[in-house]
Amino acid sequence: MKKRICLFFMAMMVVLAMLCACGNKSENKKTDDEEESSTTHEGSYTDDELVMMAERYFYLANPDFDPDVELIFEINSRSEEDNTVTIHIYELSDGTLATYDWYTVNIYTGKGETFLGYEIDITVTEIGTETEE
Repeated sequence: MKKRICLFFMAMMVVLAMLCACGNKSENKKTDDEEESSTTHEGSYTDDELVMMAERYFYLANPDFDPDVELIFEINSRSEEDNTVTIHIYELSDGTLATYDWYTVNIYTGKGETFLGYEIDITVTEIGTETEE
């Protein structure tokens, strides 16, 4: 009986430690995201706007994509030389990362290219059209 109680408490401690570690990572991630979102240039799209437009564009360009797959869209890198950001589109499932695409787009125009070099404009609201500015 004492052995079961001891094992139970040890398991609870492990679970609590894992929960605390996960909480700290997400809090740090949020701080990093907040810092990235504040990195804007006058007249450019914000990081949040670019990510939202990339997500909308991805689903417009891939209408048959399974809606049950939870994709993550995040800015992975930034180039101050040519005013671009690279947005990573991926799924994280059971510890496995599956990349669907990379969009490298200009922070002022929203135009750029996919990983395979196809030209894109993430500001469009329908495929085959451009937004009016």
